[in-house]
Amino acid sequence: MALSRLNLRSSIPCLTLLLAFACCRASAGTVFATWNAAGLGTASGSLAGVNFTISGLTNAKLNTANLSGGSFSIPGGSSQQSLLYAEESNFTVTFSSPIPVLYVYDYDWRPEDLANFDFSQAIQILSGNSNASVVGGTSFDATNFNSFLNGIIELTNVTSFTVTQNFHDPSGQALDFATPALATAPEPDSLALWTLALLVAPLLIARRFRGLSR
Repeated sequence: MALSRLNLRSSIPCLTLLLAFACCRASAGTVFATWNAAGLGTASGSLAGVNFTISGLTNAKLNTANLSGGSFSIPGGSSQQSLLYAEESNFTVTFSSPIPVLYVYDYDWRPEDLANFDFSQAIQILSGNSNASVVGGTSFDATNFNSFLNGIIELTNVTSFTVTQNFHDPSGQALDFATPALATAPEPDSLALWTLALLVAPLLIARRFRGLSR
């Protein structure tokens, strides 16, 4: 009986760690936007199951962008689906539900005449954008008019935000959205851990009852 209790007590922490590790692996990763349509000044899509719309665009269309380079600390694909639009656009993004953490991937944002992009809420540069800075907490400003801006801008607790820029140019630039995955499907190794944990738990419970009945 003493041996059974010892084995049970030593097994419970292992099982707890196993379940915790499986949970962490199941929630790891980043979810990118799924774009539905773009044109006639608007675009739409979804992010982690939350629908969004963008209004105020000029020359908007769906395209691809290389979000796998060193400017992106959380990389996307080399041909990541994204939104292409004219720099002169002053646009508003609206989500159907709040997004706790939003990553805005700026790709080839144009720096002519040290352009600035004013956001309607606080932002920070998460990665890349070595030729830009955040001024006053909300303005994303180019610091070198010869270098395109590429990187990730982070916003928190987002329901709707507007971007207004000071340079009117019909040339194209692109963006994409992503957010940390809070409850993604388990990866294969996580699924294996869950399966193992669920198989071991009944055995531990059965051993406990056997030990108590002696």
